[in-house]
Amino acid sequence: MYFKDIPGKKDEKQQLIQQVKLGKIPHAQLFLGKEGYGELALALAFSRFIMCHSPEKDDACGICDACKKIDHYMKPDLHFVYPMVKYKNLKREDTISNDALQVWRKMILENPWLSLSQWLEVLEADNSTPNINVKECNDIIHKLSLMAFDSGYKILILWLPEFLGKEGNRLLKLIEEPPDKTVLIFVSHHVEGILPTLISRCQILRVSPFDRDEMTDFLQQKFNVSQKRAMEISNMCAGNLLNAISVCNHDTKDYSDMLISWFRIAYGGNPVTIQEWYLGFEQLSKNEKMAFIEYGLHFLRQFVLFQFNSTESLQSTDQEKETLQKMQKFWISKKQKP
Repeated sequence: MYFKDIPGKKDEKQQLIQQVKLGKIPHAQLFLGKEGYGELALALAFSRFIMCHSPEKDDACGICDACKKIDHYMKPDLHFVYPMVKYKNLKREDTISNDALQVWRKMILENPWLSLSQWLEVLEADNSTPNINVKECNDIIHKLSLMAFDSGYKILILWLPEFLGKEGNRLLKLIEEPPDKTVLIFVSHHVEGILPTLISRCQILRVSPFDRDEMTDFLQQKFNVSQKRAMEISNMCAGNLLNAISVCNHDTKDYSDMLISWFRIAYGGNPVTIQEWYLGFEQLSKNEKMAFIEYGLHFLRQFVLFQFNSTESLQSTDQEKETLQKMQKFWISKKQKP
């Protein structure tokens, strides 16, 4: 992951690049933003830029030894920690991030916009509650106390520190007094779940939503969709690239048909057809269910705007507008009946 691979984010990128150029890299940073805003991708690109032996003006060189190793996230001084569940034959209290490191590397190489639900699905977590446990915290302290392999920086990317809970207290001394040339990057979606004492020891980088025009260009290039379709998706997902990618990978027409079907079935109130619809819904993966719910929320918001004639705020496809018009006629006819 390079800065150039991330659409937009000019302010965030410039802030991080300047830290390296000025030699003023904070020893602990918290990248904070909603899921889908690209915090993890920024952390990956920033780590590469720090470790690059011959950085260019605005990005890593891509050809030095460090960059070659980071191409596969095999650089020994780049460490990762993430929420885990009981994995394979290990006891939960004995399971740490390194036990699933190969899986993690493969995931972030394929999808640096990774969501928690996608990660848990790969781990086959089922209904297990993920966390970052005591053994993990002790392992963090140990490996960051060791000398760097190449006398450069040691970097730890801790994804979703909200899953540390009270165990975060074990890291406070490390954060406050880290070894020389050690950088800790915390990537979070829910600051309210992080210990205040940990937050107070970090410099915060607030990550904004993706710009819609820049997201449109990205979707056109990466998914070979038309400009019109890319713009529709960008408008629908409102700065959330993770959702936009999900929409590109799953035809929203399917979600639209499924949602309208649910409205009709729910209105009819037939228990048999309701159960049949539910059984079909259960066949979807967790990510597909979440994408459907996101789509449903988007559609209902458009319907509310449509009801109040706020057409200038609509972010709907032509098909959705046609459906909204039909629903409005039905809504009006129901209201007019005595």
